[in-house]
Amino acid sequence: MAEFETGGPGPSGPPAPVSRRRKRAHSGPFHFSMGAALARALRCFGQNFVPLSALALVLFAPLAFMMVIAGEKAWFQAQTFTEDYGLAVGFNDLFWTYIAQNMGFAGRLVELGLPLILQATVTLGVFQYLRGSKLEMGRSISRGLARFFPVLGVAIFTGLIAVLALIPTGLLISGMASSGSLAGAIIGGLIALVVVFLILCVFFVAPQSTIVEHVGPSKAMSRSSELTRGARWKIFAILLIVGVVGFIADLIIQRVFVGDDPSSWSSARLGIIVSVAVTAILAVFQAICAAVVYHDLRHAKEGVGLDELLDVFD
Repeated sequence: MAEFETGGPGPSGPPAPVSRRRKRAHSGPFHFSMGAALARALRCFGQNFVPLSALALVLFAPLAFMMVIAGEKAWFQAQTFTEDYGLAVGFNDLFWTYIAQNMGFAGRLVELGLPLILQATVTLGVFQYLRGSKLEMGRSISRGLARFFPVLGVAIFTGLIAVLALIPTGLLISGMASSGSLAGAIIGGLIALVVVFLILCVFFVAPQSTIVEHVGPSKAMSRSSELTRGARWKIFAILLIVGVVGFIADLIIQRVFVGDDPSSWSSARLGIIVSVAVTAILAVFQAICAAVVYHDLRHAKEGVGLDELLDVFD
């Protein structure tokens, strides 16, 4: 365990300089285990569930408040629509669609920013856990928030790249839909989803790079592209697992608390709160995964250990 954490001894016994370890690590293949990364992320989350979940829920409380406000209006909008057109089935979909519309640009910014704050605030704590130290939430939060704006820059640039990459796919979907090809539109939608996931894989550890290495957004994204090369399908699997769990949870929450019965706003309001809580918990778990993956890739490719990663926070 000590050798894993410190980067291992040099040829003559004492630890080799970082530059020599990096050069040696880049000269051959590296090993990154998705299963091991997920297992350690799960252990970190499970053993620190209360403080990490509390942090996530507190951070996502403004989003829950905004969604409840938007949801009350959406409830009556969906009710009016279904009454005017004599519809009952489809109320659930209308309700959540109206919420998204009512949230507006400010809501999108909040939804974008909160997971980033989690990414920034848990990184140090995850490294402390991996080393076997006590997770210091206060220190982790303060160190992470100091790098929030560079992390936000990473998110903005990643979003712009995703939009540019999706333009051809959007044109394909539009063409298929206008020609009446439902299968073609579905295939185009799946292609768009894969494109977004692959972009997220390339820049998966960019937030950790800007936090730990104190570089700007463009350099952090370049570093993430370099670190994730050769491991992107494994990262894709991690994102897919988290995404599928979130999708299934949303379906269950929507059907249990809303369904297609527009009779109880109080139940729907509770459903919104539960949905945001689940989103917050999944977001903090994904942030833990990103920190673990960043550590594993730095160690595998560059021989950088936990002591060196933690030193930058002192």
